Amino acid sequence: MSARAKTFLEETLGALGLAEDAAVAFEPIDKGGSDRTFQRVVVGGRAVAILMHYGTDREENRLFVGIGRYLEGIGVPVPRILACDEGRRLVWLEDLGSTDLHSVAGGSWEVRAPFYGRVLEAISVLHGRDPREPSALGVGLSPGFDARLYHWEHEYFLENFVERVCGIPASEARTGVEGECRSIAAELLGAPAALIHRDFQSQNIMVREGSVGFVDFQGMRIGTAYYDLASLLFDPYVPMAVGHRDEMLRLYHGLGGVGGVPWEVFHRLVQVAGCQRLMQALGAYGFLSLVKGRAAFLAHLPRGLERLAEAVEGAGPLPGMSSLVGRCAEALAARGSGRNDR
Repeated sequence: MSARAKTFLEETLGALGLAEDAAVAFEPIDKGGSDRTFQRVVVGGRAVAILMHYGTDREENRLFVGIGRYLEGIGVPVPRILACDEGRRLVWLEDLGSTDLHSVAGGSWEVRAPFYGRVLEAISVLHGRDPREPSALGVGLSPGFDARLYHWEHEYFLENFVERVCGIPASEARTGVEGECRSIAAELLGAPAALIHRDFQSQNIMVREGSVGFVDFQGMRIGTAYYDLASLLFDPYVPMAVGHRDEMLRLYHGLGGVGGVPWEVFHRLVQVAGCQRLMQALGAYGFLSLVKGRAAFLAHLPRGLERLAEAVEGAGPLPGMSSLVGRCAEALAARGSGRNDR
């Protein structure tokens, strides 16, 4: 434990409900690809809190505490902020356990479906808030989704997945899909604005004793609810049949969180958002694995590309994207068989 963490611990034992002479142990938690570290605080064999230390690489890290308190205040299930020190960039969090939605992915759909139902009910609370509310309350947010951010995600995909992983020059691929990418962005920008989690996938959703809780919410911003739904239900980290995805989409649609949009329109816009989200995810996997050296993310590329193909088919016709996905699938197959080492 660093000296700054030790000092923070000594200063905040009361906030954790611990005596000053408590014997505290720390268990490192390896999670995600960000510049944050997490340690579980254990006293007498009992986990009592999570210590998060965040870096300065990403501006959104400093927004975590304010957003967490806002979400807790409106009834969205997140870990309570027990104590924080912005100067040392340290935060004590309620411990929601070590089981996430990804951990139960191997179970039957009958076991998993109730968790997904609770997740969708909980996120609909956030989606239903006035997106101007956090700013009115002085809660800082990252810049919302606009044409520039959607375009950045497209370029991230082309540079870090299409070119870096698949060996297809980004300039060549861009020519075939840039018009379709602009159309995808325009459709999402035309949807009603909502507060969204931004990285709403299985590893950021904890499950414990039948309840769910959301973590890694520091990127919350104004966007469209369709993006969160696509992040969850096209998630490359977990298996999900198309029929099960539609079952969950009908559940969410029935909650009325999209303002009476007809099912057919709603369903297609989720597919459009799926194209956008999966481009971002594949770009991230390429960047984290080949630039940051986190090779484990390579394992998610095949399913991520399969999900992108599903989304493109559902959002289509998108002939340029469909062609590019096919070329990338061939490149991944060649890479897997050892014929492409780029």
